Amino acid sequence: MKLYNYQKRTIDFCKTNDKIIISQGMGLGKTTSILHYLHEVKPTSVLIVAPKFVANNVWKQEAEKWGLDYLAEKLTIVTGDTPKKKRVQLLRENDFIVLGRDNLSDIKEAFPEGKKFDILVMDELTSFKNHASKRSEAIYNIKAKQRIGLTGTLITNSAIDVYGQFLAVGYGNELPKRERNNMFYRWRARHFKDVLAGSGLQFQKWKLITPLNQLIAKVRPSIFTLD
Repeated sequence: MKLYNYQKRTIDFCKTNDKIIISQGMGLGKTTSILHYLHEVKPTSVLIVAPKFVANNVWKQEAEKWGLDYLAEKLTIVTGDTPKKKRVQLLRENDFIVLGRDNLSDIKEAFPEGKKFDILVMDELTSFKNHASKRSEAIYNIKAKQRIGLTGTLITNSAIDVYGQFLAVGYGNELPKRERNNMFYRWRARHFKDVLAGSGLQFQKWKLITPLNQLIAKVRPSIFTLD
């Protein structure tokens, strides 16, 4: 098996920045690209966070399929299928982890004094679009030398979703929670308009009033797409 040219470009792009967003459609081999990147740069510790099914059935198996034996042997799957006490033990004893995204809180329990991973991979990045969720808070608190987010589409329902994702890859995640929240409200007020304001409805609907290329300008050097 051979990598496609765009996958080779993806690997090269990952070497350019410590904050990376890979936005490519489903089925285009993002997992394969990242595994080959890890194989090339040979980090000493990796945390891959993914939905439970993907964590259980994709990353380790894909490494085996491509003959990346070192990674296939080292990757340890930690999901809710394993009792909590055992999950915490596995996290402490292994440096290459594929963690179910619903078990992010185990990181804090396993490393109460903190741990800095060489590389953090987030698959799927839109899992962290709500910057105020417990899941997002947990990912922001994980320290890593490089943060890589994978997604099929950066914007799902609304452009406002990018804020939490940008934090996740390292654009402000280390700020105190209150400061992150205040920064969000300022950012939202500058770039969005509540089209339901004054309607009497107890809802908000945010419309982007800034050109999209301006909204993502600061983060654009970190984004790799095939567009």
